[in-house]
Amino acid sequence: MTSTRLAPTASGRARPLPPEERRAAIVRAVLPVVREYGANATTRQLARAAGVAEGTLFRVFPDKEAIISAVIEHVVDPEPWVDAVRSVDATLPLRPRLRAAVAILQDRMTDVFAIMMMIGRTQPDRAAQLRRPPPQPGPDPIMDAVLELLRPEADTFRVDVTEVGRFLRLLVFAGTHVLISDHQPMSPDDIVDLILDGVRKRPDNTDHQGD
Repeated sequence: MTSTRLAPTASGRARPLPPEERRAAIVRAVLPVVREYGANATTRQLARAAGVAEGTLFRVFPDKEAIISAVIEHVVDPEPWVDAVRSVDATLPLRPRLRAAVAILQDRMTDVFAIMMMIGRTQPDRAAQLRRPPPQPGPDPIMDAVLELLRPEADTFRVDVTEVGRFLRLLVFAGTHVLISDHQPMSPDDIVDLILDGVRKRPDNTDHQGD
């Protein structure tokens, strides 16, 4: 469990975390509890997960609702996932490079689906608001980062690289959602193989594990 209480100083003595760091640490620590219980999570459960007293929670957040809101904001925030995709080694061959990116996308989808499903059970009105699409689709910085990984091989695809990204996003969404995938989520290898190879057998039966 990540401590939300203290950070070491140069002298070796512990000091309290700055407010924003403490807030972020609490959100990360309580995420599994919210994923399991949604709005039914008790403040005692949240405090235990964060490794702090209940009173400490309410010195950082005004109430439990604010904690739940912060967890949702953390899960849907694209920035950490953009950074994760950008950290993929761009010198890797296409297949392992794309496999690493897909694994990151699926981790995000897993968190989003789990939180949304639990909030839907415990706060249906709020879940309906979260599911409401924006008036017009906006930019997707995570997929933009994935496209950057694909662009060096753009001339090897039979469709524009943005279409490859769109196909990939659709497949990651459907292949990760437990209901859409019939409780058999696709692995990163499954998704990458389907994107790059399709489903027809190759005449030469070539093994592409290293490309």
